[in-house]
Amino acid sequence: GSHGSVARRAMHGEHVRSMRRIHSHRSGAGMGRVMSMRSHATKASNAESSALPRRHTVVLIDGMSGMGRGGLLRKVRQVAHDNPLILVASGVADELRKSPYGCWRQIIMTLFGLDARIGENPVRVIKALAIDVGLDEHSMTLLPLLNDVLNLPQVIPETKLTLAMGAASRAENLRHLIVQFVSCLTRGRGATSRTAYAFFVSDAHRMDSGSRAIFMALRRVDNLLLVATVNMQEDAPDSELRAIMEEETTLCVTLKPLTREQTDAVLCNAAGTAAVDKSISAAVHRRALGVPLFILQLLRVLQEKELVRVVQNVLTLAPGVKSIDLGELPDSMQGYFTSRLDRLSADDQLILKLASIVGHIVSARVILDIHPDHLARRFDSATDLIEEALFGGPTLENITASLDRLVHHGFLHKKEHGLHGV
Repeated sequence: GSHGSVARRAMHGEHVRSMRRIHSHRSGAGMGRVMSMRSHATKASNAESSALPRRHTVVLIDGMSGMGRGGLLRKVRQVAHDNPLILVASGVADELRKSPYGCWRQIIMTLFGLDARIGENPVRVIKALAIDVGLDEHSMTLLPLLNDVLNLPQVIPETKLTLAMGAASRAENLRHLIVQFVSCLTRGRGATSRTAYAFFVSDAHRMDSGSRAIFMALRRVDNLLLVATVNMQEDAPDSELRAIMEEETTLCVTLKPLTREQTDAVLCNAAGTAAVDKSISAAVHRRALGVPLFILQLLRVLQEKELVRVVQNVLTLAPGVKSIDLGELPDSMQGYFTSRLDRLSADDQLILKLASIVGHIVSARVILDIHPDHLARRFDSATDLIEEALFGGPTLENITASLDRLVHHGFLHKKEHGLHGV
C-alpha cells in the first residue's frame, strides 16, 4: 500500500476533532433549534465517532535485517517532512553507542533547533526556548539534566536540586522534563511550535533502558507521532515494546518474507526488465528466503559473474549457462559482504573501517565536542595508523578516491559516510 497513508492516517484523528470543535463554536445562534435536535445530533455524533478509526500515536515497523525496515521508515519520514506543519526529528538506537540516551540526542538537538544554530551558545538557546514555550518553574530547575543527553560543549549549570539527585532520580526527572518540554511545544506554545511532531527512531529494540523509558512516556503526548523500526526477534519476551504492540493506538507493520511472485517483481525492478527467467527466480528465491536485500545482493553476484543477461526486456540466463548452481551464490548476507571485503585492497579496507565508524557511530559534531587533549591523542593515533597502512601518508585525493571506489562497489552510500566532513 501507500507508504504515505501510514503517516497521514495517524494524523487524521486530531484534524477531525479540531473540525468538530470549530463547528460546535459556530452553533450558538441557533441554540433553540439545536436543543430540539439534540437527541438526533447525539446519535449522529456517536455514529460518526464509531466509524472513525482510533488515532495512532505509535507506528512500529517490525522485521528482520534486510527486510526493508529502513527503506519504509525513510518513506514515511519523507511524507512527514514534506508537510511544513510537521516537525520531523530522527535518532538511531545502536548498542555500539556507549553513551546513554544515544538515540534521543539528535532528536532533541533538532527539536530545540540546536543543529541549525551551531554558532550560538546552546545553553542560552535552551533557556530562551523553555521560557518561550511556557515551561513550568519546577521543570526549569531540571534543565541541567539535559547535560546527560546532549553532551554539549557548554554545560547547563547544575542546580542544588539536580546536584542532590542520584542516578535513578536523575533518569526519572529527565524523563519528566523531556515529556513536559515536548508537551509544551505540541500544545502550540512559543514562536517555534508546529501543528504536529513526528519522531523517528531506528532499531528501537536496541534502546538502552533510559531511552526506552522516554519512548514509552512520550507516546501519551498529544499531537506527537512516534515511528520506530524494531526487530522483535531480538527483543526480550517481556519488553515494553511487546506490550504497546497490543494497544489500539499502535499501528504495527510487519515485514514478512517475500513470496516467489514478489521476488520476481524485485528482480525485474532491479534489473529494469519486464520479466525474469523462471530458473533464475527459483534459484534466487530458494537462496534468499524472501529477504529483499539478499535478493538484490544475489542478483549483483549473478551479474558480476556474467551468469545472466537482458534479452528483449527479459532477465535470462547467459549463453552457455543451463541453470544456476547454488554453489555459485553466497549462502548469507554476511557471506556476500565477506567475499566482497576480501577483494578490496588493504587501503580500501582501512578507509572502509574508518568510514563505518566516523559518521555512523561518531558524528563530526561529537568528535568536535571531545576535550581538545583527548581529541589530539585520538587524531595522532589515527594518523599514525593511516600512514602505516597507506605507505607514505594519506592525502585528501587518495582518501577521496578510496571512498568513491567503496561507494561504487556498494559498501557506502555517498550521502551517509561522514569521513569527508571530518
